[in-house]
Amino acid sequence: MVAVDPARFHSMSSLSKCRAAVLLVLLVATSACASPDDDDATTTTALASTTSTTTSTTLAETTTTTSTPVPAILGEKPEVSLHTEPAPTELVINDLVVGDGDEATAGSTVVAEYVGVRYRDGVQFDSSWDRGQPFEFVLGFDGVIQGWHLGFEGMRVGGRRELIIPPDLAYGENGAGADIGPGETLIFVVDLIDLRSAFSDPQIDSPERVVLPNQGGAFEGATLWLAEGAGSSLIIGDESNPNLPAGEGLQIYLTFDLSSATNLAGASVTSAHLRSRAMQQVDGTPFDDLGVLTAAPVIYESFPPTGEERTPIGDAVECEADPEAVQLSCDVAEGVGAAIEAGAERVSFRLRFAEATDSDGEPDFALFFISEPGLNEPGVFTLELALS
Repeated sequence: MVAVDPARFHSMSSLSKCRAAVLLVLLVATSACASPDDDDATTTTALASTTSTTTSTTLAETTTTTSTPVPAILGEKPEVSLHTEPAPTELVINDLVVGDGDEATAGSTVVAEYVGVRYRDGVQFDSSWDRGQPFEFVLGFDGVIQGWHLGFEGMRVGGRRELIIPPDLAYGENGAGADIGPGETLIFVVDLIDLRSAFSDPQIDSPERVVLPNQGGAFEGATLWLAEGAGSSLIIGDESNPNLPAGEGLQIYLTFDLSSATNLAGASVTSAHLRSRAMQQVDGTPFDDLGVLTAAPVIYESFPPTGEERTPIGDAVECEADPEAVQLSCDVAEGVGAAIEAGAERVSFRLRFAEATDSDGEPDFALFFISEPGLNEPGVFTLELALS
């Protein structure tokens, strides 16, 4: 069996979507800019036969229903119950054990154990228990399936939930690997073991920390270097479309609302990092062929910015990227500090590779998203501040 890691949704069912979105961005930019001239064995879980009453939550309502839950014994791999009723069309959350620890909220790093089976026959396709290691992801930001983001929201440490996830919140009509077919409804039994702070620099000892999501929407997106074409996808790359002007690769512009953080007035920034945990697709070898990825503070009034607005108001900094962990981090303390000192209501950044051209002739780009490749959502990037 090929184990399907929920955090690797981007490498399976969304891959074709990503490429389509990339092509769309490049075509939009071109038209707008063009001048006239493991050998794992398949495992089937044992099916529990006990019946009890649990709390069932859908996106629309909360009801009390009768189901066949797993034994409420945390610390042991659960047995997953087989459901005989037709597969639901909405997310269903059954609280099998209600935890009494901290509550999972957007931005928290979730540490969880889970078992995943197919709704139609109870065949297991994945389990953290079998790998001997809990699974971690950032709630609301990482590229796990949408049913996980919704299903873990509000869960407390020490709890166990059954998540029945319809295909539109899982792997859709593409499926994933050999064990999850098109249009498959899935069951996960998840244990929330621990939560960690959204702020990922525990070595910084500061009394105040702020995490701001990018604004998203029409004020951000991808555009060409020194050109007017624009697209909504958050994609950074080279001049892969031969119709693009020479030397003009794709870059993205991001904006963060400083006015939403009430504790910034009079504060000093001791650390500021621009981060993303949603680098869902990397095609080609951009981090090898295009040099370093940089972030520079800019000011613009509308998107796409004019040529003058593209000029950095501070030094560009080099970012650290880990495509395998879908992560990016840039130390932007200087730019953020200058914006706060000037009393700015927002701070914006331009992200691009140092080069737009390489010699291999193949597309090189990095694409950032949460739920859909072409959707620029708040929280794809975060600005994480430590203050004193």
